Amino acid sequence: TDTFGIGDTRDKIWNIWAKMVKGEIKDSLDMSSGTQIVALNYVDNITDAYLKIIELLKMGAIHSNEECFFMNSDERYSLKELSLMFEKVSKVKLNINWGRYKDVSSDIKEPIKPTNLIPNFEPKVRVKEGIEKFLKI
Repeated sequence: TDTFGIGDTRDKIWNIWAKMVKGEIKDSLDMSSGTQIVALNYVDNITDAYLKIIELLKMGAIHSNEECFFMNSDERYSLKELSLMFEKVSKVKLNINWGRYKDVSSDIKEPIKPTNLIPNFEPKVRVKEGIEKFLKI
């Protein structure tokens, strides 16, 4: 699962698209085919997940701080689908040249579906709502 949110300064595609939406990047963006699938979680979901694990530890529902839990995102989109979502939310057409770069065979094409999920936890902020918050729309 990849994460995104307000204040994230990493050089990730979401930040590049946000700069395009805000007019900070005026050039077109060359990308691969856009078929890579990404599972996303808004940063608030990550915080909620940590709080849920703390709650479960305090309740005794989980018994070890050495256990490893994963946070699932049932929202999986291709990069092209995500770009369309960005466009719909922002009402700005992203100037992307899809297929300009060849897909790299070593890239992960689809994230794993995790096991050992956090018990009784579901992310609250859906990707579309996260994009709205991220773009402050």
